[in-house]
Amino acid sequence: MRLSSALGITIATGISRILGLVREQVIAALFGAGLATDAYNTAFRIPNLLRDLFAEGALSAAFVPVFTDKLRNVSKTEAFRLANLVINALLILLGAITVLIFVFARELTWVLASGFFDIAGKAELATVMARILSPFLLFVSLAAAVMGALNALGHFFLPAIAPALFNVVNIVVTLLLAPIMPRFGIQPIIALATGSMLGGIAQLGVQIPTLRREGYRYSAVASVRDPAVRKIAGMMAPAIIGLSVTQINVVIDTQIASHFGNGPVTWLVYAFRLMQLPIGLFGVSLATVNLAAVSRMLAGGETEAAAHSIATSVKTSFFLNFAASAGLIALALPIIQVIFEHGRFTHEDSEATASVLVLYVFGLSAYAAVKILVPAFYALGDPYFPLKVSATAIGLKIICNISLSYVIGFSSIALTTSLAAWVNYTLLIYRLKRKLSPFEQTRLLFPVLRSFCVSAAMGVVVWALYRYLPGGRLGMLPLRLGIVIPVGMALLFVLARASGIEEAGAIIRSIRRR
Repeated sequence: MRLSSALGITIATGISRILGLVREQVIAALFGAGLATDAYNTAFRIPNLLRDLFAEGALSAAFVPVFTDKLRNVSKTEAFRLANLVINALLILLGAITVLIFVFARELTWVLASGFFDIAGKAELATVMARILSPFLLFVSLAAAVMGALNALGHFFLPAIAPALFNVVNIVVTLLLAPIMPRFGIQPIIALATGSMLGGIAQLGVQIPTLRREGYRYSAVASVRDPAVRKIAGMMAPAIIGLSVTQINVVIDTQIASHFGNGPVTWLVYAFRLMQLPIGLFGVSLATVNLAAVSRMLAGGETEAAAHSIATSVKTSFFLNFAASAGLIALALPIIQVIFEHGRFTHEDSEATASVLVLYVFGLSAYAAVKILVPAFYALGDPYFPLKVSATAIGLKIICNISLSYVIGFSSIALTTSLAAWVNYTLLIYRLKRKLSPFEQTRLLFPVLRSFCVSAAMGVVVWALYRYLPGGRLGMLPLRLGIVIPVGMALLFVLARASGIEEAGAIIRSIRRR
């Protein structure tokens, strides 16, 4: 695993995530947290039900090892032929799914959020936006296939920054169209759905020129009997089965939130997006580089190197995400106020979002580590175990979610998500030690505990310092955060180096090399 490559992805992903927060700021300021934003977030969730399978999960995890094997052991020509076979399969399958989403948008809205039908106009608005967004899955899935090929070819920065273009297009289109929509009798939030659709197209388009420079040319070839295609499909099969379990969980989450009036769906989405920021920066980036590296190592029979790469990624992920967790818990409310509390997004919305953010953050580190471990199982040729673990964790989450919702309301969604993440991580790491024998020698427990203690100490200092600083008005919050966050980061690395945490030194060396 090359930490410098992960750092490049982290920078690119950071740019994209910052733009994503700007996008969320625009949405919050223009539309607040209520009927319209609940409807949009539910409509956007409909194509996203399959996104983890075809865009960000099993497709990449199954495609990259097979594509890498072609590159390393056969030829680039055959690797690109495989890419065309996969792309054409996606065009056929997801084209059909796009049509189904468009036709059955209202029924899908009811399946996800039947509570919307009790509020005048809410279900109808969600249905219209679901139809606008129906092709989104196709474009982001094609973008993921192109990203996987580019990663295998050693290109990490561009694919990681491509989602930034999605955010830019979405912001620009929303700002341009939202003010003029009412003149034509169209609700302004329709501009947001339109921008999201166009952003998905841009995310694909920006990556294609680089792939062409590597020698790729599109060809309308299709074959379900090709051994490599069948291998990818076989590796994806567990995820296809597991998808039903995962999406039942998503449906139950949205259903629970939809029955608590206007706002909860949006509060949960904003909190989850903030929790996803460090995962995108420190989890996905490490997982992306690790998958490519481990695939190459295992293809060459280098099991000890593969075990070391996975362990280094996991330890680095825990170090960074424990720190992010401590910071988000200590500063949840002011961070949300600075980002979202503008325009129609009220202080009550900020408090509700902060309360569920803290519950989500308890599972952040485990969630990020799972992002690294699951692709490792695909590279090891054992895709079924993550399926079983995911089904177990999600089954437990669903039971707890339904039970706790009667006690703590929609907040149960965030709490049980965190619990499920830790169950998932624990079972995966135990299995990996048995599946990849050299991994047992990597000794994760004490480095991870040291990272936790250092992060907890940093979090306490940050919490105390923030409350000591003067200036409680909303306009002063950015200044207070601007002081506290750099102090917390500096303290983190000082404590980490003093505690002998190797990952801190490796990160500093990688930054200096950049």
